[in-house]
Amino acid sequence: MNRVSDRHAVYSRDVRLPLRFISPLLLAGVVVAGCGSSASSSQTTQAKFVERANAICTKATQLGHQLHAPKGLTETISFLEEARALVARTGQELQAVSPPASSRAAYRRFLAAVTREAHSLSELTSAVRAGDKARYQATTRKMEANTANRQATALGLGDCAETTKPQGK
Repeated sequence: MNRVSDRHAVYSRDVRLPLRFISPLLLAGVVVAGCGSSASSSQTTQAKFVERANAICTKATQLGHQLHAPKGLTETISFLEEARALVARTGQELQAVSPPASSRAAYRRFLAAVTREAHSLSELTSAVRAGDKARYQATTRKMEANTANRQATALGLGDCAETTKPQGK
């Protein structure tokens, strides 16, 4: 068996595993416009914050649905690269959303979790390319421990805590 076939054999059973870890963050979106708020009450400010962040997440859900579930090693690498790019862009877009003062610390933690997810996707891609099953599994466990979904829920960003599935999944 050649090296590529060996790697495919190692990952073919596990190839879909990262999808459930990537999916919640795919919801974190891509496009945001005008993120400041001039609302006078904190309740309105919180509502606008939630509305804007959830809109980003809804857009990300749509983009996540457009990704194709991988069927082999080459597709897995492409999928992970696309997912990493989407998560990274999403994190950048979400950074433009200004939370109310009462949510700033929690929102910073959420954004840090999104950044960690993008980094983990890079690590996962490298592990798959190198045929390093131990690193792949360690990175997958790290992604399982990521708290982005719980943090999104605690912030009231329900759309950011939902799961989407790529085409063919």
